[in-house]
Amino acid sequence: RFLDGTAPFKLHVCYAGVRILEQLGASRLNDQPMWRLAQEGLPLLLRHGLQRHISVSVRFMRQWLTSKELDVNELHKAAEAGEIEGFERLKPTPEQLLAGHPPGLVSGGLAVTLLGSHEPCGKHPGLAVCALLSQKSITSYVSQVEATALCESLELEARTTAMLSGSLKMQIETDQNEGEYDEQEEM
Repeated sequence: RFLDGTAPFKLHVCYAGVRILEQLGASRLNDQPMWRLAQEGLPLLLRHGLQRHISVSVRFMRQWLTSKELDVNELHKAAEAGEIEGFERLKPTPEQLLAGHPPGLVSGGLAVTLLGSHEPCGKHPGLAVCALLSQKSITSYVSQVEATALCESLELEARTTAMLSGSLKMQIETDQNEGEYDEQEEM
């Protein structure tokens, strides 16, 4: 009914039917429903400014997707090693701390992207995966088949980049050598 409705102004419906949240069930507090991010709507949420996301290195992404779940200590180690950008977004704000939130990381859903892949507004990130963060671990919400395919895609991208950069290097060396031969012929 909503999509067929009329109005005195021009109605714009964007992304009708794209699932962005999934209900997990009732929470322990006040029987309010709990929600998590849906993989299908993740690019849309990121495009519209989802604040709860981190960008990780390819190494960390592979390790996480392969194991499906990593201990929070691994997350801290990767952040200290500079493999995670946006880690501070997972920590409680001063207001949350004053309201009694325990120190540490704030549990809940988040998006995980690759370092350097989060494009400016209006573009899709290269790779985005839904995750659920608890006080103990970070868990991916992709199936094992999807995780394997993503890891293979990352490997293929790395090999392709290496081959192209090697080809480019060889082309530059060839061009430089041809330039040297041209100079010798002119003499």
